[in-house]
Amino acid sequence: MRIDAGAALKTPGTEHEFSFSRPWRTIDFAGESIEAAGPVTVKGTYTARSGNVFVRGSLGAVVRLACGRCLRAYDQRISVTFDEEYYPGPENGDRDGYPFEGSLIDLKEMVEHNIVMHLPAKRLCREDCPGLCPDCGQDFSQGPCGCRRDKQENDGFCSGLEKLKALLEDDEEV
Repeated sequence: MRIDAGAALKTPGTEHEFSFSRPWRTIDFAGESIEAAGPVTVKGTYTARSGNVFVRGSLGAVVRLACGRCLRAYDQRISVTFDEEYYPGPENGDRDGYPFEGSLIDLKEMVEHNIVMHLPAKRLCREDCPGLCPDCGQDFSQGPCGCRRDKQENDGFCSGLEKLKALLEDDEEV
């Protein structure tokens, strides 16, 4: 996903449009591979000012994630608006934005950063996903496993919390 900003650099202040829809591979982030479940669509405008190129627009993607409760794969739609600055020359760690050489601007890194930054913190296939049994691994959406006592037992307290419940019922300071 590259744009040729040559015309914009020759005519500062002039707005130019772009649009892409491309198949995507996986994004490697913090030891995790995030798989795209369809094409990534990017559209927007770019304008040059003072030798820098300002790119603004939106992107949309569908990524395949693993549910944090049941571990099943599910598709998550990501929609992002962005407003980024590209500067000429090599990468400079002290500077915000992305570097570019010549007149070609590669949007790949910016697109990947925006997708990763907008992943949900709590990855759930559905809000009411019951998850897995911590003892046997049974998917509770398939039904109860039978290896644990009913969750409603002990007035909603799990058996591991019975001692804490007893402390709270005693009128002693803890």
